[in-house]
Amino acid sequence: MDSIDLTVPAVRARVEELGAAAERSIMADFVARHPELLNAPLDADIRNKQVIDAVMTQNGLALTPENLEWSYRVALDAGELTLPMYHPAESQAFERMSTKQIGEYLKARYQAPRPPNAWEFFPETGERTPRNESSAMDEEALVALREKLMGIR
Repeated sequence: MDSIDLTVPAVRARVEELGAAAERSIMADFVARHPELLNAPLDADIRNKQVIDAVMTQNGLALTPENLEWSYRVALDAGELTLPMYHPAESQAFERMSTKQIGEYLKARYQAPRPPNAWEFFPETGERTPRNESSAMDEEALVALREKLMGIR
C-alpha cells in the first residue's frame, strides 16, 4: 500500500507547494470566468473575497471550482458583493471620449450578439421556402428567376 508520509519535511513541503499551486490555478480560472471582479477597487476586491470565503466556510466547503462558483452565486444573489459596472481605466477614458465614441466602444465591448431565433427561418404565408440570409441567390436573382419561370421574360 502506497502512502505519503507527511512527517518527512521534504515530502510535506512538496505537498504544500502542490496544494498552493492548485489553489492559485482554481482562483485564476475563477477570475478568468468572472472578469467583473477585476473592476472592483482594492478595498471592495478584498471584501468580495472575504464574503465568498465566508460563504464557503459557513457551508463547510473545500476549495474546488464548483464550490467557489456556488459560493460566488450565493453571495451575488444575496447582494453582498460590490461589483462596479466599468473598470476604473474605462471610467477615466470615458471623460475624454465623445458620446459617439463611448457608444461605439460600449457596443463593441459589451453588446452581446442577438441570440438566433428559429422563427426567422420559417416560411411566411405563401412562401414555399424559408427566408434565409445564407441563401446563395440575392433578391434580384430571385425576381429574375420568378419572371423566367412565369414566362414574363
